[in-house]
Amino acid sequence: MRPLRVDDFGSCSKAYEQYASPFWASVGPLKRLYGLKGWGPYHELDPWLIEALCASVDATGGSFTVAVTACWVKRDGTMVPYPEKFPEQAATIKRWVDRGTVEVANHGLTHCVVGKHLPRFWGHNRTWHREFYADLPRDLMVEHLWWSQSILRDWLGVAPATLVPPGSVWRTDLDGIAATLGLTVWRPEWPCEAWHDRDFLIPGGLERWQMMLADETFTTCGEWSKTPRFHVENRGGPVTIVPSVTVDFRSKQ
Repeated sequence: MRPLRVDDFGSCSKAYEQYASPFWASVGPLKRLYGLKGWGPYHELDPWLIEALCASVDATGGSFTVAVTACWVKRDGTMVPYPEKFPEQAATIKRWVDRGTVEVANHGLTHCVVGKHLPRFWGHNRTWHREFYADLPRDLMVEHLWWSQSILRDWLGVAPATLVPPGSVWRTDLDGIAATLGLTVWRPEWPCEAWHDRDFLIPGGLERWQMMLADETFTTCGEWSKTPRFHVENRGGPVTIVPSVTVDFRSKQ
């Protein structure tokens, strides 16, 4: 079986990253309309759906990677650890981790630049829903990785071995920072069938997943990915590196 990965569990981007496709329609509520909505808002996967996608892989004797963002960021910037924000989903994933069907990867602490993460009335905020930008302080990135590893280790009993940078955006020194914490950065050029949790909320999403598992020649690329409701990472070009910002990332709890 080819490597499989599902991203964005626990990420607040599903609530706050809002834009329309095409981008010019990103005005007020238009960006949230069916047919125009390019990303959020959408809800966290229900436990029964996580159970179904894990069981589908388990039935093949295979395994897959679930990329989890360690903290949900609230509107005021407060960070809530994934197992605390979504306890039922966390318990379901942990059960499949213990069975050997799921490997949890680190998908950042916040998946966003805190303080810039809320949607705008005009335009998109996709740029701010990436985490490891080159012009953010190195010490801040170290803190993010250390804190996220600590949260995920406390939940799983073992620290993740893989880092999946949100949006496949990372700084040149991230490999070295990650290595000090026992992490290997998952690079976009690695062969992988990558999904997002959002894809399972599209009608027929779970069925497409099961079709892929049953047929090695099946791919989610092609006509399916050209529909406006199916997300292709960084569609429309690479993310622009943003100016340096001063943000207090410390928990307000």
